[in-house]
Amino acid sequence: MGHKSSEFGASITIVIAARNAAATLAQTLDSVLRQTRTDWVALIVDDSSTDETCRIAAKYCATDNRFRILRIAAGSAAEARNYGASFAETPWLAFLDADDLYREEFLAEMLGLAFEAKDPARSVVYCSGQQMTPDGRIGVIDQPPQLEHLQHLRRACIFYTCALVMPRALFASVGGFSVSLKTAEDWDLWVRLFQAGGIPVAAEHPLVIYRLRPDSLVRTARSEQLFRDSREVIYRAHGVSSSAAGTRDIDRALFHVGLWHLGVSIGAKKADEDFVRDLPIPMDLDDGIVAAHLISGIASGACVFEEDWPQLWSRFRGEIGSSLAIIGSHRDRVLYELENRATVTPQRSGTFQTVAVSS
Repeated sequence: MGHKSSEFGASITIVIAARNAAATLAQTLDSVLRQTRTDWVALIVDDSSTDETCRIAAKYCATDNRFRILRIAAGSAAEARNYGASFAETPWLAFLDADDLYREEFLAEMLGLAFEAKDPARSVVYCSGQQMTPDGRIGVIDQPPQLEHLQHLRRACIFYTCALVMPRALFASVGGFSVSLKTAEDWDLWVRLFQAGGIPVAAEHPLVIYRLRPDSLVRTARSEQLFRDSREVIYRAHGVSSSAAGTRDIDRALFHVGLWHLGVSIGAKKADEDFVRDLPIPMDLDDGIVAAHLISGIASGACVFEEDWPQLWSRFRGEIGSSLAIIGSHRDRVLYELENRATVTPQRSGTFQTVAVSS
């Protein structure tokens, strides 16, 4: 595993897994440099990059010794993050993907809550965030649920990977990220952290920016793989094996997650309903909820916001109509709901803005 270097009195280790991330890595590292709280170490885990990722990382390491480079031929985000975490000696851990961004007060607010918590050893601090499109638009505040987090996690991933700070010992006690999952490994970790007694602590402000990218794994991986991993996380969250699955709550969660991935495939212009064709349709299917999952998935696949739905409906109505044959008699009602939402002026809960990101 190698020698663990001194942490220079740091409170938190930020693990930044990077694979061919030259287009965004400098912006991500700049967001770490801009933190108002400075007691951090950032481990950049270069996973067999063939572009300028390593050179960019080396430049930051040469000018600030809080940055370090680790190299591994991992092939998955889970393995790369676990490798980086194995070198950490600080009490707190955070994971920042090489294309996402911290707001300047991220560490100050998150660590402030962590150290002031009633039970720091079990406190998992999380924040809300915002999405950023490839053209630099920043969306509304995406606020995770405030209560019953594990119950919500049995149905969907409710946190961005970059939006959590956790005790390093708690992370280690649950075994880190599951390397058996190619995707949804972050969702699976959140489930296990709270199943192990993790206590959720909410930050007040939106402190992270999640970048929507055309070449992200959720858009480029096979829909069947994405759904299979999500299904496995849902089974684990409910504490059942696939052979024991089949309860109403599990079936509903699988159906909604499947619809979301179907939407992603449509938005990414690779419409594929085969992977969800055999999903049981819940008896209490809600057309509005079906529409909401599809809109969210299509927007993610197209790298835009849900508020862009009128334009998305115009672009993809044909593919949507064809793909929704899988829901049988519900198809026409869901199509009506989708079309109706395309004619309503979106109500935004946050501030729509365009920001410049330094290079």
